[in-house]
Amino acid sequence: MKIINRYLSVLLILLFSTATFGVPFSAESNHFGEHDKENKEEKKDESNDDSQAETEDTEKKDLPLKADRRLTFEASEGSWMSLDISPDGRQLVFDLLGDLYTLPVAGGTATRITDGMAMDMQPRFSPDGKKIVYVSDKSGSENVWTLDLTDTSAEPEALTSDPDANFQTPEWSLDGQYIVVGKSVGLFATHKLWMYHIDGGSGLQLIDKPEQLKTTSPAFGNKDRYIWFEARNGD
Repeated sequence: MKIINRYLSVLLILLFSTATFGVPFSAESNHFGEHDKENKEEKKDESNDDSQAETEDTEKKDLPLKADRRLTFEASEGSWMSLDISPDGRQLVFDLLGDLYTLPVAGGTATRITDGMAMDMQPRFSPDGKKIVYVSDKSGSENVWTLDLTDTSAEPEALTSDPDANFQTPEWSLDGQYIVVGKSVGLFATHKLWMYHIDGGSGLQLIDKPEQLKTTSPAFGNKDRYIWFEARNGD
């Protein structure tokens, strides 16, 4: 009898355990199922938010910013300007307040040839007078750009597209096929002369040492064998 009672006790314990733990387990399973459903809905919402954010990022990818208001002014003189004269001696090109202008040497009204939020500066005529090269932050960082002056509907074209570089004082080669310009990469780097083909490319560094020697403002003489430039220690 004791053995039978012991087996009965074990059986009752097992049945009680099944009844006690089996039902809550089923309830927990349903509870987990509800959580899974909620998690899936949350992930779906997060996915929609991410998709919306990606769409907004795509829309904002290609700045420039839009101007909120426009300033109108008249000027008879300027300061802190870069200026060049056309090869035929009839026209000037200069920068003023971030835009480029042309002006007859004989005088008259200046014609703005670039506008917008970009800072355009340091223009130089090509040897044939048909194009200009200049520095602009139109792409978000200062790079080298060209503009065809023979076509009034022409858009500026980027010669370089380096987001980490800084360019200064571009100049044409005598044959109009190359641009020599000062370039620095990095916060404390000094400008070194680089040469780029007018059709683009990675460019060729002309001067690399000494490291602390800044080289800018290149100029060609009557022969393209030599380049004159400005140099100083430190940037």
